[in-house]
Amino acid sequence: MCLAIWSRDGWGEVPLHTLRRGFTSNPHGAGFMWSHAGRLYVAKGVTTFKGFLKMLWQVPTDAPIGIHFRWSTGGKTNTTNCHPVKITRAAAVIHNGVLPVGAAKACTEYSDTVNFVRETLRPLYLLDGLGCVPTVEDVIGSYNKMVLLTAKGDCAIANEKAGTWRHGVWYSNGGGFSSCSSNGSGWSSSWDTYARRSGTSRTTV
Repeated sequence: MCLAIWSRDGWGEVPLHTLRRGFTSNPHGAGFMWSHAGRLYVAKGVTTFKGFLKMLWQVPTDAPIGIHFRWSTGGKTNTTNCHPVKITRAAAVIHNGVLPVGAAKACTEYSDTVNFVRETLRPLYLLDGLGCVPTVEDVIGSYNKMVLLTAKGDCAIANEKAGTWRHGVWYSNGGGFSSCSSNGSGWSSSWDTYARRSGTSRTTV
């Protein structure tokens, strides 16, 4: 099953071991979305953990961020079907679950998430912005969870209660939990070790 992670206070709050476990357990492509200075950014299609960390390291550590690790259940295993999926130029979504029949058509080319965004979520979002989430929840059912992020940094989680909050970070399921936690300074202690070993420093705004 995919893993979706949301951190209002940035990726430094997510333990390194948690990301490694999420990546290893869901090997069909990783990606993330973040907002900074009124713009939305998306990076996805990473297939190595080293490449994932290299890209993540370029994101300001305190930027609101949604992270996704894909387990393919439909559509091709490629960058297009990796998450996040753009809703508009200023909004994107990550999804955990398998959409029910009727929510999005099955397709050998595109994933259920991509089809759902194109057919259902985008029209709903254009009508009501993040206010569309209750309607989205009705359509996707309680098993599915989605994190929507805008360029302004506003976020809404569909079926938030079906996931779990841990040390200020929301996880769509327990597959990403790690015994490592934030050291209380907005920076997981495991990242300090990584920084020392790699000879790099944090990206800040």
